[in-house]
Amino acid sequence: MRGREADGVRGREADGVRGREADGVRGWEADGVRGREADGLRGREADGVRGEEADGVRGREADGVRGREADGLRGREADGVRGREADGVRGREADEREGGRPMVRGREAYGVRGREADGVSGREADGVRGREADGVRGEEADGVRGREADGVRGREADGVRGREADGVRGWEADGVRGREADGVRGREADEREGGRPME
Repeated sequence: MRGREADGVRGREADGVRGREADGVRGWEADGVRGREADGLRGREADGVRGEEADGVRGREADGVRGREADGLRGREADGVRGREADGVRGREADEREGGRPMVRGREAYGVRGREADGVSGREADGVRGREADGVRGEEADGVRGREADGVRGREADGVRGREADGVRGWEADGVRGREADGVRGREADEREGGRPME
């Protein structure tokens, strides 16, 4: 052998390695990596990534994403979303269920615009318009119109008209007339059935 060589190695080399190399690596390389690379990576790359990339990503990309993108997204996009959007959402909204950071536009969340949520417009939620919720219009909820709820009209609830409740007319409740409720008189109401005091 020559100099400090041992076992057919030259210089500081050991086991067929040169310089600080070890196991066929050059420079700081280890395991066939170059520069600061590790495991066949370049720069700060790890696992076939370049730059700050990780897992086949470029730039600060991760998982085949570009820029700050993640999961095939662009910009700050996440999960097929653009801009700060996440999961088709715009504004400050984000599909945090998928572990994404709030990448939404406006106050939107989950593919919603404006204050919308879940494909709703305006203050709508769940395909509802205005203050509507669940396919309801106006103050409606659950396919109801006006202040109606559950297919009821006006202030009606459950197929009841006026202030009626549960098929009752006027202040009546549960088939009772006048201020009576369930055979009761006065300000009493059939609270056992979950009805509010119908004076």
